[in-house]
Amino acid sequence: MPVYFWIVSYTLIFILITYLAQLFYIDYSIKIEKFYFIFPIKIMRYCSSFIFWVLMMPIIEIFISIFSCENGFHTVDHDLECWSGIHIFYCILFSFSLIGYTVVFMLISFFYNESRPYHTDAFARLDTNFETYMTLYKILITIVGHFLY
Repeated sequence: MPVYFWIVSYTLIFILITYLAQLFYIDYSIKIEKFYFIFPIKIMRYCSSFIFWVLMMPIIEIFISIFSCENGFHTVDHDLECWSGIHIFYCILFSFSLIGYTVVFMLISFFYNESRPYHTDAFARLDTNFETYMTLYKILITIVGHFLY
């Protein structure tokens, strides 16, 4: 089981880096007003929907679980001693990853709204303030719920 935890964790960190790189590429392409391909925008739209609607809770739970310790050892990887050198490194790495994903979740909730008077996308929302508050609420409830369990 610990092997799967580390594989999923590193895969999610890679997805975060790839997502942010793609976001900066699209931003750069818009600034220079040259789009050679429309493909990155479509991929960003599908990835944003999948990350926001399907993976948000598991991502938060995986990155918060690094802080769970029992009897001086990590709850998932029993070979990892809590608050030793490598565990502190993982806590810092996972904290930055969680902050990065929180920024991505907030960007998606800010910008994934419907600006037209009629709906063409069932997942798009008309009110971004409500979606932003709900995203913050989901993140906080997941973090608090992890430590209360």
